[in-house]
Amino acid sequence: MSLRQFSILTKYYLLTKKRTWKTSIWEIITPIIFGLILGLITKAAIGPGDLSPVTLLNVYSTLYFEYIIFLTIIFASGCVAILGAMVVDKEIKMKETLKIMSMKKAPYAFHYFFGQGIATLISSAAVTIILGLFLEKIEVGSFWELFFCLLLLGLGLNSLAMTMSTFFGDHRLSTQVGPLLLFLPSSIVIYCIASDAGPNLQWGYFIPQFPFAVVLLHWFTPEIVSKVILKGVEVKYAWMA
Repeated sequence: MSLRQFSILTKYYLLTKKRTWKTSIWEIITPIIFGLILGLITKAAIGPGDLSPVTLLNVYSTLYFEYIIFLTIIFASGCVAILGAMVVDKEIKMKETLKIMSMKKAPYAFHYFFGQGIATLISSAAVTIILGLFLEKIEVGSFWELFFCLLLLGLGLNSLAMTMSTFFGDHRLSTQVGPLLLFLPSSIVIYCIASDAGPNLQWGYFIPQFPFAVVLLHWFTPEIVSKVILKGVEVKYAWMA
């Protein structure tokens, strides 16, 4: 991909973001809002940390489910924006236009992934900083670990949204059904954890939410909690996925 082609595609991406400026604004404020909500909920639930082991297990399990839902919401708006934009491009036959300009499909897909990847990077950093302020005195894993965990989740969801765009021919339908398809894996993750089937999460590592759930559980909960839930599932394989 030449510099000229990348410049043209970047300008097109910026025009797309300008056309959907309401979604772009929501992408900016969502990490701040839900980061603050998660921080306040966690600090209020755990408190000074003098809870009994059984109570602590229940508290961490409940908070963990909330983290799964809220952190998926943070990246969902950007994913739906990519999904809708790529389906619109399909409707106006943008790929045929790119062929006329001697551009291949790879640069076209990369410019969406790269552009949304920058937004994902900023969102991940914002959430990590906010949670770091609230969870400073609460025993959790490294916040660098959380940052890279969120970044990989966001990039994975972006790729999932781009893949989903191939199954839609109407952008209105894609923006309506897309959020449901993005949240469905999160619901399955919560079901597996709630039904004492944590080890089964490793069978879904090809979907971003599944390895993310394992890494997040290892980061967020005390070691005794993660061992009880995951029952021997290695977190290193979740990072690799």
